[in-house]
Amino acid sequence: MITLIYPYYDSPEMFKIHQKNWLSYSEEFRNKLRIIVVDDCSQRLPAKDAVILKGEIPFSLYRIKVDVAWNWRSARNIGAYEAEKDSWLFMTDMDLLIPEHTISGLFKRLDSGWLSKNNFYTFDRVIAPDMRQYKNHPNTYFFHQDLYRKIGGYDECVSGIYGLDGVFRRRLERGCMGAVHLKGLKIVFYQRDYVFDASVSTLPRKENRDTEEVQKARQILKSRFQKGIMPDVCTFPYERII
Repeated sequence: MITLIYPYYDSPEMFKIHQKNWLSYSEEFRNKLRIIVVDDCSQRLPAKDAVILKGEIPFSLYRIKVDVAWNWRSARNIGAYEAEKDSWLFMTDMDLLIPEHTISGLFKRLDSGWLSKNNFYTFDRVIAPDMRQYKNHPNTYFFHQDLYRKIGGYDECVSGIYGLDGVFRRRLERGCMGAVHLKGLKIVFYQRDYVFDASVSTLPRKENRDTEEVQKARQILKSRFQKGIMPDVCTFPYERII
């Protein structure tokens, strides 16, 4: 089984594009997929108001009950820990769409036994609508749930700060046999000039990357990793909506 995990924050139009994409998958794949969306406490446009699915594909919606900026870490952790046991997790962002060709390729590799629970997998990335090649996304992963639980997940001790996902990659690399890039299997990047709410535009991003607060948070993450301290996960209250 494959579970798609998406954090959501005030992105109803992009969310609808994903749902239409999932509905376009063949029935064979829809029956073998599970989808989990975690609303990061959207204040203006909650995900529940943008749901168009009507039971055509197994779908769960959760909502974090505390509004903390850039709390996608908690959203991803919730998705991973709420996924059904023994799932393979496809974890990415709301502005990245997974075409059926990629889902098909993953199931073929799973059915053939080609994929290992001791690796994590990455993908090519193209930009919509012309599908030109783009640099790989550093925070999109496909891995088994057992590996995620082994390393703990994303450390929520720095929730509220943009970025800082590099230590998670280092935890992955230390906890398994490393990355395998699935060349030819693509994710599709939607920019805001194509879909206006494809990604969050109401919060500061990289312009704050060198502040004292960010530098301190980066050091905390590195120190916890180096000392072997497991991440703080699922520390924010949440509820299931669907």
